[in-house]
Amino acid sequence: MKKHQDVAHLRFFEFRDEFLSVFLFLYAHTNYDFNFKDTTIKALNMTTNIVTTTWKKNNEFETDNPSEHKFIMFNNSDDNGDTVGFAPKALMLSSLAGCSGLDVASLLKKMHAEVAGFKIDVTAELTDEHPKFYNKVKVDYHFTDSNLQPKKIQKAVNLSVTKYCGVMEMFRQFAEVEIEIFFHEL
Repeated sequence: MKKHQDVAHLRFFEFRDEFLSVFLFLYAHTNYDFNFKDTTIKALNMTTNIVTTTWKKNNEFETDNPSEHKFIMFNNSDDNGDTVGFAPKALMLSSLAGCSGLDVASLLKKMHAEVAGFKIDVTAELTDEHPKFYNKVKVDYHFTDSNLQPKKIQKAVNLSVTKYCGVMEMFRQFAEVEIEIFFHEL
């Protein structure tokens, strides 16, 4: 009887550990609100974005986004002639800079710390093996003004990087991300 109890006890702990692992994963990676008071789980407002990408010719695709604007993507290693478009991986870097930049600009306005100039340079290193992906990313924030407020600027960048920018969080899932801030006096 004792051996059976030990096995049952062991199985209970294995189940408990698996349950806790799944629960912690869901809690950390989803928009679910786990309400322990009445033991219900309810979904928070979640946004679903849909894009449609259509092959046009050769290595050229047209894609839209939720704003309904369209643009061309292509393989930048091919000769694309007069085609004006974007390489998909480089668009990821543009999305990272755009997402964080929008956060920072909005936060600086709220903090009454607007600047005359603001740009973001993103440098990324691709892996050598297929599928190639960015494994190291450096994001340089450049601020220009005659009356820079470094503490407010640093706070705005930090809030974007650690709290608001979802694209930054996605990058952190697969890449080492380094941040640096540069101040340029006018």
